[in-house]
Amino acid sequence: MIATKNRVRSLVFYAGMIFCGTLVTWGAFRGRLPLVFATDLPSRRLRMGTSGSLAAGAGASVPLGVLLRLLASPSADALNSAGFEAFPPTNCQLRDASLFAQRGLGTAANPWTGWEDAVSSAPAGTWVALPAGYYTVSKQIQIPDGVRVSGAGVGKTVLRLMAHAAWIENGGTHSVMTNAGGAKEITIEGFTLDGNRANLTGAAPNNWSGAVWARNVDLRGVSNLVVRNLETMGATAEGLFIGDVTSAEVYDVVAHDNATVGMSFGAGSPQVLPVNRSVFANLTSYDNQSLGNTGYDGFFIDHAFDCTFSDLVAYGTRTAMQGPLFEGFSGIKVVASERNVFTRITAFQNQWQGLHLAASTSNTFTDATLRGNNFTNFSGAGNGLLIVGRSTYNRFVGMRIEENLDGVFIFDDGNDFNSFFGNIITGQNGRGFGRGVRLRGQHNLFVGNVIKGNGSDGVTLDVAGAGHNRFLANQIVGNQGYAWNGGGFLPVIISVGNDVSGNAAGTAQGVVIISTEAVKRFPPITAPGVVTPR
Repeated sequence: MIATKNRVRSLVFYAGMIFCGTLVTWGAFRGRLPLVFATDLPSRRLRMGTSGSLAAGAGASVPLGVLLRLLASPSADALNSAGFEAFPPTNCQLRDASLFAQRGLGTAANPWTGWEDAVSSAPAGTWVALPAGYYTVSKQIQIPDGVRVSGAGVGKTVLRLMAHAAWIENGGTHSVMTNAGGAKEITIEGFTLDGNRANLTGAAPNNWSGAVWARNVDLRGVSNLVVRNLETMGATAEGLFIGDVTSAEVYDVVAHDNATVGMSFGAGSPQVLPVNRSVFANLTSYDNQSLGNTGYDGFFIDHAFDCTFSDLVAYGTRTAMQGPLFEGFSGIKVVASERNVFTRITAFQNQWQGLHLAASTSNTFTDATLRGNNFTNFSGAGNGLLIVGRSTYNRFVGMRIEENLDGVFIFDDGNDFNSFFGNIITGQNGRGFGRGVRLRGQHNLFVGNVIKGNGSDGVTLDVAGAGHNRFLANQIVGNQGYAWNGGGFLPVIISVGNDVSGNAAGTAQGVVIISTEAVKRFPPITAPGVVTPR
């Protein structure tokens, strides 16, 4: 009903402008509105210029039916709803992609087909409108430089890859939508893209080889990129990939039911494709399920520098196979990235890690929730937060890490000088695990954290190199194991002003504690119980 009203309003407005242009006084709008409203038809161009006149090529006439279809189309509705300020500032041409279709009615049963050239052949400055309806994608969509592609909204404009697309199944093309070579300025928005992986022969990615795979959207080398209000689903690889970009804006995107990664930002292999100084906000990635034995992620962020990520949600990342894995299934994985800020990220019920940080430096994570990861108890992994690969100088502030197998796992030597402020790490309860913090790095700092009510130790330091970590004013209380457990390796920790009361097994085992009172040595023991320091 609303759409109908908007179309009528658009029809009345534009008809009034066309037929009563002299009364409205076009000149009054100059300087504020571009007042270029154009559609490329398969055989002619229709343009409304600032004079209010109509032209359709040299001496050509415009059939009334075509004109009415243009004015009443959902593309006009979308523009009217967006407001005139959304027009590009100069020489905008509007293309209605449905008018390019060779067949179809735009319904789910009879979608538009043969429309792709509306995008691929568009000159710079064109705004390609995809009216509400269903579109079959029968060849790769290549977006030229300076083109904006706009649908009527997620679930309203639906693009679906054709079944058994030969150009995907033969392995020659690895994306459904991409930017044309050299395209530097692109906007895509307002549609659903379905990779239709259920109807592609061989669509079962296994270690990136031996099967069909294609990204839904692959955009790279773009210096002015905007991606927003998008749903990407059913891809045989990533739902959305962006790399080699600077100052990109990506927000209000949902990726789900893709075969590898929901969304990938940047890459380090086989070539480095970084993302720099870009903004990513309000993104959700869920139920992305690998069909092979390689782990994939809800979000994979690789070689990101000086970016901001806010309101990312990842859940349900998993594999359909049962067997050994060599790569974890993480809600959010960050690799080889520096100086980024992550705010209000949420990762829950992913098969392995909630947040996986590898070989990354000087990133800040605030106000995150990492809950219930390794929901299938698939293997020994399943941390709320995993830090590996010599990750250093990262900061974690105000996070809530709860009900994972282990809360925080700083995996190996070299993951040093990370700091944790005011986090709540509670309720880890994995079978045989349940540690609040499992710590193997050195010189990490914990200040004002609550490490409480975990199913094993509050803090486990289980390698000889896990030394000189500092704990200041933390509550390490009410855990089922020790407050600190060195497992016989006798690591040195520095403790000032911590509350370590009420832990079921006692205060400490197998650690050397340097405190404001004295040096306390807790030798390893084989039987449970409280050991008196000496």
